[in-house]
Amino acid sequence: MAQRRRKKTKNVFLNRIIIFSTVFIICLVIFSVIAALIYMPGYFDNKKTQSKPSQTIVTVVKPANLLLVVTDGADFGKAYYTLLRTDVNKPAFPVTALPRDFILTAGSKTDTLSGMMAYGGIKMAKQALEETLGISIDRYAVMPLSNYEDITNKLGGINYNVVGNLHYTDKDGTVITALESGRQNLPGSYVTQLLRYPLWQEGEVKRLEIQASIFENQIDQALVTTASQDKEPIFKYIINLMTTNISGSDFFIAKDYIIPLSAKSPAYSLRLPVEDEIKDGKVVYRPGDITEFRKAYQ
Repeated sequence: MAQRRRKKTKNVFLNRIIIFSTVFIICLVIFSVIAALIYMPGYFDNKKTQSKPSQTIVTVVKPANLLLVVTDGADFGKAYYTLLRTDVNKPAFPVTALPRDFILTAGSKTDTLSGMMAYGGIKMAKQALEETLGISIDRYAVMPLSNYEDITNKLGGINYNVVGNLHYTDKDGTVITALESGRQNLPGSYVTQLLRYPLWQEGEVKRLEIQASIFENQIDQALVTTASQDKEPIFKYIINLMTTNISGSDFFIAKDYIIPLSAKSPAYSLRLPVEDEIKDGKVVYRPGDITEFRKAYQ
């Protein structure tokens, strides 16, 4: 009788061990799945490779060309088109303002840059620039001027030297530009006034020069402004104000380079060589000798 009781007690004990082990394994599997769901996306988004636990994680950062379009109302003929390149291995970022009436070809279609944008949107404009200039454009971003003003204010404005007193009132009596000469901090609305000023003595050439210098200054100052801040909220704020193919992984790869780049002022204006001609009573622009220009974006 005592032997039967000991055997029964032993069986109960073994059963408890089996049940406990089974539950433990199930919990371990569930925890592993949850951990994978949480951590693996970040692992792949950051595009990091690691062959052995003891080795340093290596992140491959490739140069990228970006097409930025800031729209001013529904007329793409009033938008601001800017091409820029980022390369952390060569901290010299060219910034080029593109003419709205730049003649481009995409497949069998030939039109101005603003015409391509109106016809097929940012992807058509991107394709046409790639085919005409012989470069690749990796990222694009489109935003209305009001959102650009918000981003400028978020980054603390632009420290800019306004050359000459700039005043312009349109035929309806609306003040378009009212800026005094001198170095000053321009909030978003003042940057808009500068972009919209139409009376440059050198015409379109000067307008493009001013546009490029605005974005050049803004890039350098934004690097300094964000270097000491929590960068992720700023990135999310900006990215939500534009239509873009810039991704979260782009941010996670680039954020560690902001501090070292902020001390170098890497952005510089690069003019696109063009030749002007009259077409249908309107001045349009075709590529000039763009050999050196193309090298800067390759």
